[in-house]
Amino acid sequence: MKKPEQTPLNLFDEEEQSPAPLRDETWLQARLDALCKEHFSDLPAGFPIRIVFGAPSLHVLGSIRPRNGESLIRLSGLYRWIEVPEWVADATIVHELAHYVHGIGSGLERLYPHAHRGGVVDAELERRGLGEMSRKAKQWRSQHWMALYERFYGPSKIEEKGSSDPYNYWFSLPICQNRRTLEEINQISVYIAQRAELTRPPFKCTWLAAKETHRHRCYYFSEVRELRIHPLISSLKVPVSVLWHDIAYWLCWEMGIRKTADRYRKIQLLIGERRTRAALKWIGGPGRHWLERTLKWYLA
Repeated sequence: MKKPEQTPLNLFDEEEQSPAPLRDETWLQARLDALCKEHFSDLPAGFPIRIVFGAPSLHVLGSIRPRNGESLIRLSGLYRWIEVPEWVADATIVHELAHYVHGIGSGLERLYPHAHRGGVVDAELERRGLGEMSRKAKQWRSQHWMALYERFYGPSKIEEKGSSDPYNYWFSLPICQNRRTLEEINQISVYIAQRAELTRPPFKCTWLAAKETHRHRCYYFSEVRELRIHPLISSLKVPVSVLWHDIAYWLCWEMGIRKTADRYRKIQLLIGERRTRAALKWIGGPGRHWLERTLKWYLA
């Protein structure tokens, strides 16, 4: 396999160029065949694999599901564009092949109860010599993926509403007029870390530069040790116990506590049973679709 190119592509050319041909599913099948031959020659005999492009997606890069006696791998339609290096697309294909080996969508025996917990996919890719490519592809996407999407599919709704600064946009909304500060949130993180007998928190809490496609309360970026919190969660309409819960959740993750039951026992020890119950009551009740409804309201 070719080594990943080191020179980043320029996604911001001002001059219009003649449109390049899009990749098709013949190309996609050829990449699948080459990767299977080179890195998955021991692939167990499960369902036959078919690979297709799906809709262009920012956050769902790929998926694998059983369909009519086949394993259907679907890649984000953004990978059609040749501006995305081939090895970046390869990284998503091998990720789905790791799921196949683990019995997800392949008709094989399921090896793990959860698809990603415990770093099982990363471990599989490392074992097959694909770990470095996967990490570099993740880095490439963090630098270029959003820009690529907006270049070919238009600006986000936030920018259409006249704000190129996502922080200013969210904090200008009525729901965020009364809100918590990052300083307050990081103080919670320090307290929880002390309860866990750590000298300092293993990550820093920052605001997420949220687009309309971000539908989770927070995202953990392990490479830079940042827990990026959706600005809407700063609103005082969200119980503070939810922030305590989310910070404790990712702190437990950093401590290597992967099993759900063990993690929630630890969360209760760190933030108390009362806070844990209050957070879970909101998350499973009024907060279950709160972020999605709020986004729909303000971005309509």
